[in-house]
Amino acid sequence: MKLKLFALMLGAAAAVSLTAGYADDAPVYTKVTFEKHQLSDRFHAEGAGVGDFNKDGHKDIVIGSQWYEGPDFKKAHSFRPVKTFNPADYSDAFSCYGMDFNGDDWDDIFIIDTPGKPAYWYENPRGKEGDWTAHEVYSWVGNESPDLRDVVGDERPELIFNIDGYLGYATWNFEHPDEPWTFH
Repeated sequence: MKLKLFALMLGAAAAVSLTAGYADDAPVYTKVTFEKHQLSDRFHAEGAGVGDFNKDGHKDIVIGSQWYEGPDFKKAHSFRPVKTFNPADYSDAFSCYGMDFNGDDWDDIFIIDTPGKPAYWYENPRGKEGDWTAHEVYSWVGNESPDLRDVVGDERPELIFNIDGYLGYATWNFEHPDEPWTFH
């Protein structure tokens, strides 16, 4: 018993002495603070995303059927008919993303609806107001937490989801981004 206690104390002392010399090299952490910005007093979506939708060099926020101009996020633009929802129910935008899907250097918007419904990407009209052209990605996207991630190493995200009991991913044809995606 005494030997175990001695070994434990010796190990603790060694750990303290070995790490004490590194204290001067320890990184200095800065306190991170956040500022709350309420974009709307209505429920539009569960998910939100980021992109530069007007190419002004500031990140914008997309939520539901609107995007808000950064950096102050006070001006809203709709890219499809605006809907609001009862907060006790689901919206039609579980996840929102911003990125360029058609190679025109304008960030488009990707929306994943509730499980079992289609996913769409909306083509940025390059500075024009009004509804953006919707392109159906896949007709039935399952599970509660699908995601866009690069899983094949081509530096473009794939849509990860399940369908009919199979977990997989869907890819898009870069030459024809308006076509439905292929499930693998």
